[in-house]
Amino acid sequence: MKFKSIFRKARVIDSLIEQYIKSTNALIITLDAFGDIVQRQFPEFTLTGRGAHKVTFTVHYNEQTLVLKVGKKDTIENDHRVYKLLPRRVRHAYHARIFWHTKHWLLQEYGVETEVSEDELNVLRTIMGRYGLIDIRCDNIRKVNGRLKVVDANIAEGRTAHVKKILDRIRVRLPW
Repeated sequence: MKFKSIFRKARVIDSLIEQYIKSTNALIITLDAFGDIVQRQFPEFTLTGRGAHKVTFTVHYNEQTLVLKVGKKDTIENDHRVYKLLPRRVRHAYHARIFWHTKHWLLQEYGVETEVSEDELNVLRTIMGRYGLIDIRCDNIRKVNGRLKVVDANIAEGRTAHVKKILDRIRVRLPW
């Protein structure tokens, strides 16, 4: 297993999150609570951003930029399912590598933010679209080891898949 020391920290935080849920009798835990628990225990994790379903922390490890995503179990499992859905060759060429995941954590390559041309974006959308992945946007693409890779995508499910693909194509053409 790669990055064992980070994995051990993630397991500690998993248990803290479970204790928090039990002690507050909460059915759900907010993203703010996730972020607070992590930053209190491990201040070396730099808060990168908050999305609708996850909080992300950047970790620099031996000159490699990694991201720790923390969120609800379903969200983390969905990200891992997206990664495993892709065939091995496609997965390693176009999706940022996921090293491991726990109940609430996922460790992934992150790379650097970069400009993505419309042609490059369409190529990635076409490749990922073959496997039913959507939400391929410039925000979800980073340069990892010199290559453009997707760091976040969703699986199109049911009848809405076709509509979501069309919306992705329209979104590229809008001026904002």
